[in-house]
Amino acid sequence: MKSWKRKIGNSIQLPAESAFTPEKSKAWLEANSLSGSERTRQRYAQERLDMKRARQAERREIEQMPHVFQEMPRRVEGDQTSTRSFGLVQAVITGLVLAWLAHHWLG
Repeated sequence: MKSWKRKIGNSIQLPAESAFTPEKSKAWLEANSLSGSERTRQRYAQERLDMKRARQAERREIEQMPHVFQEMPRRVEGDQTSTRSFGLVQAVITGLVLAWLAHHWLG
């Protein structure tokens, strides 16, 4: 019986009567890479479809729920005015203090 492989130096060569050819190898690689990418594409499409269906189901659930809004407390105009005036007074006092410090430190 012939050995399947012959070793010549550091390289291994297949016997001459082998059915393995570079053309067959190239065709096999192309077929497998195409089928692999097709499977990947189908799996991605299925995942997207599942996500879309889940979002639609969630949207339907939200639409069927009764809408209950809590009443927001109304703002009183006096509150806004006092907050604004406090900020203005604070800014004026800070400015005066900084001006006084600069006058005394810089001479």
